Amino acid sequence: EKIVNCANKIKLGPPMEPDTQMGPLSSLKQLEIIEKNIKLTLDQGGKLKCGGKRHTLSNKGYYFPPTVIECENHNLPTAENELFGPVLSVMKFNNEDEVIDKMNDNQYGLSSGIYTKEINRGLRVSKAIRAGITFVNTYRLISPSAPFGGMKDSGYGKEAGIESIKDYTRIKTTWFNTSDKPMDDPFTMG
Repeated sequence: EKIVNCANKIKLGPPMEPDTQMGPLSSLKQLEIIEKNIKLTLDQGGKLKCGGKRHTLSNKGYYFPPTVIECENHNLPTAENELFGPVLSVMKFNNEDEVIDKMNDNQYGLSSGIYTKEINRGLRVSKAIRAGITFVNTYRLISPSAPFGGMKDSGYGKEAGIESIKDYTRIKTTWFNTSDKPMDDPFTMG
């Protein structure tokens, strides 16, 4: 209920208006991808808690409201796909191992989020989740000195930080014999 209340309070609007908290999606194609995944999820048993339909501002852009869907199954489309839109799939779990298994049972791994009162649990679960970024009790913190990018089928490497420089390089070992003499047996060193 708290999540739904928070989602319903978010003000959609044109990005240049000072009271806007969330602007439009990037394209009609993205809006249609989100709508398709929501429909498939609801057809497969997901329960819409809020949002889920184009906003009335959609005649002026690709506006879609924050959407919360309760999913019994972690393999439902909104739970397992990267939608790049304001859709949150929520699921119940019985224990830490179960939630880690559910989070890792996915082809993607861009980012993950953990909300907990126990900092040690946050650290432990963060280490176990296969995602390039994990937010604990926060969201969307980005720094140019910290690597940004996913794991598995999410993205093409890292941006920012030293990892982004390494992404453009390859480590290679090349051995040269600089002598005019033939090399001794390479399998006997000495």
